[in-house]
Amino acid sequence: MEFQLPAGIAIDNTEGLKSSYQINGNGITALLSNEKLIELLELYTDLLPEPIFFFIEIPCDESEERALRHEDSKESHYRLYYLDNCTRPVIKALIECYGELLTGDGVCRFGFGQNGGDDELYVQDFKVIDISCSSEAMRKDVVKMLKSCCANEVSSIVTPWEILSDDNEAVCTTAEVDDFTVFDIPTSLEDAGMYFDRIV
Repeated sequence: MEFQLPAGIAIDNTEGLKSSYQINGNGITALLSNEKLIELLELYTDLLPEPIFFFIEIPCDESEERALRHEDSKESHYRLYYLDNCTRPVIKALIECYGELLTGDGVCRFGFGQNGGDDELYVQDFKVIDISCSSEAMRKDVVKMLKSCCANEVSSIVTPWEILSDDNEAVCTTAEVDDFTVFDIPTSLEDAGMYFDRIV
């Protein structure tokens, strides 16, 4: 099956990208074809003990970026928001409501974890996934989950970062579902308890 990028990410040549994962101690780095991302979120959050937190990192606007960026730096900054102490049904509803948007977007980063624990899944730039596991048992469960999402273990994972060059550039854009974008999520979830934490 051909590797699929999210709608919000375009790369000229995706040769070398495949659904795969690399084990680093109790941590795992993974890359999945986009049609498997929502399934991964559902399976992973089913593994997490309650309460569960959700977080999202959204790019700062231009005025914030001008104030934050050091001269000659290309580093971008993000506004980090949290929704803490969620039950599993709340997380399931959140994925059902926002999963398509989160997995299709090209500019946000997001994840889920256990409140008060060390288990966390972090979907980063280009949808590269870092998974922290608090135990060997959890790591084994995560590996089983990744295999069910058609990912194969590799010794050295190839992500979009490894294939990008001056001749193979990427364009990342904001996805939109029914006139709603990831920039609207913090306001939409404000009444549920989502709060701004800091700029990262």
